[in-house]
Amino acid sequence: MSKGKKDTRIIHSLDKGLVLLEVIERETYPITLNSLWRKLQWDKATILRMCTTLERRDYIRRDPSTRCYSLGWRIFGLYESIIKNIDLQRMTKPYLEQLEKKTGESAHMAFIFEKSVVFIDKVVGSLNPPVNVQIGGRAPLHCTSLGKVYLSFAAEEELDKLLESPLKKYTENTIDTKEQLSRVLIKIREQGYAIDNEEYIPGVRCVAAPILNQTGHPIAAISISAPKNRLSLSRCREYGEYIRDATLKISKLLGYSP
Repeated sequence: MSKGKKDTRIIHSLDKGLVLLEVIERETYPITLNSLWRKLQWDKATILRMCTTLERRDYIRRDPSTRCYSLGWRIFGLYESIIKNIDLQRMTKPYLEQLEKKTGESAHMAFIFEKSVVFIDKVVGSLNPPVNVQIGGRAPLHCTSLGKVYLSFAAEEELDKLLESPLKKYTENTIDTKEQLSRVLIKIREQGYAIDNEEYIPGVRCVAAPILNQTGHPIAAISISAPKNRLSLSRCREYGEYIRDATLKISKLLGYSP
């Protein structure tokens, strides 16, 4: 196809609508029409019509007071349908339940998608208050235990692609230089689990270990999260061994050989 010529095989208005939806999905907070216009540089009336159409079908929602747009419930319904058909989710559920039963704390499973941790399953802890995340919710890579176990397997050039520069500081404990993070990742790779010591959310600690495929590459991770008054650093190390044992069993089922 010659340069500049439109691809007649696709519906361009639908393609633009999906681009709009992806912009809204990537935002941490609800986004205004003006912000969408600045990001997309399309005709504002066109953006408004697309937003109205997506809102009508419940793919996005607009807050009546702020007039800001965010994802609608239809998206989460589709996401749940996809997750139900993922074999890995069914395979790991019993291990999440065992970890919760053993520790009383919330257990989570997550994938890495587009430079973020994405939570895809959970078992809420029986101890109060539990740490309860939203399925489909996202978190950064560099300051979460789930993200750091994934990064510990990445080559240096892959790290440069995955990490923003400078690293965003969420709490006073957040590692905010790539040099310091690289040293931590070496230790994580050696011990087989990672600890988030209030690096993302103040007052919350997490421990995670990776699920590896047959080539030894991480494809997901499992974690335990709890308030810091229940999860001391010594207990983090104890739970880290529990989780590492669980993820090793799952990894072997996927064809991984230590």
